[in-house]
Amino acid sequence: MHAFPKNLSGEEQPSGLTCPECLGVLGVREEGPRRTLHFRCRTGHAYAAEEVLVGKEDRVENLLWMSLTALDELMAFLRDLIARGKGGPYVPDHEDRLRRAEEQKKTLVALIAENTPVCVAPGSEPDAGTS
Repeated sequence: MHAFPKNLSGEEQPSGLTCPECLGVLGVREEGPRRTLHFRCRTGHAYAAEEVLVGKEDRVENLLWMSLTALDELMAFLRDLIARGKGGPYVPDHEDRLRRAEEQKKTLVALIAENTPVCVAPGSEPDAGTS
């Protein structure tokens, strides 16, 4: 997968990225003497490269926390089903899933703790051709 085509021009081309706001496909083009990247989705949301990066970092962070919330809710539900005798013949399956969810939660908590978004200062796009 590539985020954008290798041969960019002033004409907008589809990228491999989705819009941080609406999740539509982002188009990308180069503009000006510095060949600055500009992104736009079909609904009109427009971004500089740093804004797309910040949007992707925010999305990762939010999805990690949403996943942790979903696991917490699943574990609470399974515990209550088991404790109240509402699991019927599926209690062994519920207990097994609860154990796996507890392990997954530990992994996810560690992943969240290790997640350090890249820091981008507003308007600080590097010169074209440098890294």
